Amino acid sequence: MSYQRIDRISEQVRREVDRIIRDRLSDPRIRGTFSVTRAEVTRDLRYAKIYVSILEEADRAPMMAALKKAGRFDLIGTGPDCLAAPETGKAPASRPGGAPRRKTPAKRKPPRRRS
Repeated sequence: MSYQRIDRISEQVRREVDRIIRDRLSDPRIRGTFSVTRAEVTRDLRYAKIYVSILEEADRAPMMAALKKAGRFDLIGTGPDCLAAPETGKAPASRPGGAPRRKTPAKRKPPRRRS
């Protein structure tokens, strides 16, 4: 994959994240003048690091807290050329074979008694 393609995808992700913050987030702490300055997408297109610039000093801490609380958004199907959404949160813990984690512990059979 060429770097030009990664750059185009990163720019598209930057625009989409900016649109999502402005249009879909309804947290009252998100206000004032801000800009999504850059998005860095990994080569496998799974993760993105988003850079935000906030102009007013008083709004920085509350707005960053609101953005961190918002977490990640699912971008699949929202853009014309997006096939998969980059994740913007922490990398998930990988498990062997890609098996999902169990929510409840597995039940064990009692050991057989020898007579």
